[in-house]
Amino acid sequence: MLYFDDKYFEAVIETLLRLPQPLRPSRFRRDEGVPKPKDVITDIPRFRTFLDKGLNGVFLYAERINYGFVNAGPGEFYVYVTDLDVQNASILMRDLGRLGASFGYAAEIAERYHRNRLVKKASYGIEEAWVGRNWHRYVPGLYWLTVIPESLAKQHKVSLEILKRAALTVEEPAPGVWLLKFYESSEHWLAHSGKLDRLCDETPGIFAISRVRPAFEEAKTFLETAEVLRAWR
Repeated sequence: MLYFDDKYFEAVIETLLRLPQPLRPSRFRRDEGVPKPKDVITDIPRFRTFLDKGLNGVFLYAERINYGFVNAGPGEFYVYVTDLDVQNASILMRDLGRLGASFGYAAEIAERYHRNRLVKKASYGIEEAWVGRNWHRYVPGLYWLTVIPESLAKQHKVSLEILKRAALTVEEPAPGVWLLKFYESSEHWLAHSGKLDRLCDETPGIFAISRVRPAFEEAKTFLETAEVLRAWR
């Protein structure tokens, strides 16, 4: 998942269309599902008309990979990608990250849940919530692959040097944009979760779910829980 200012929408599309064949989308649709046979990107006028209707709800389809575009608030969007393998995830994060991503990461679903999802059984039912994902307020977390611009680190007073020392590999896809890989393969996330948990806990400016979970679990009513979550949405 990568976050961008709206001004980068066309650049993201152009980059996706230049990717290697397994990653390059060939079909499109306004919502999730099977694209119509005529909705092919090689039909440039039809694809242009489709894009001109706006980015929200745009879905692009490669042979086995799907790209979804979602409005993330005023003037920004995020791209999420499904069914990526390790090698292709690295290519995608590198190529899209250099365009001017505000923040980005690649991770197993289980790692995303571990880092930013709260769940509890309450008297009023099962409560589930995403927390800590607002990059305007803090760095949302550290994941297998993490894209952090220097501007974001400075905004939240996060020491990039500490993060670079903790990473397995460090790349600079574009000036001032850092791609950190914290372990070799996404499927090994659990074995490395303790290390990244501590790094999030101990590094000011990075969201850590441990700061929210106690109050979330202690809240007894729906309104109390909502009040806890409001500060971390």
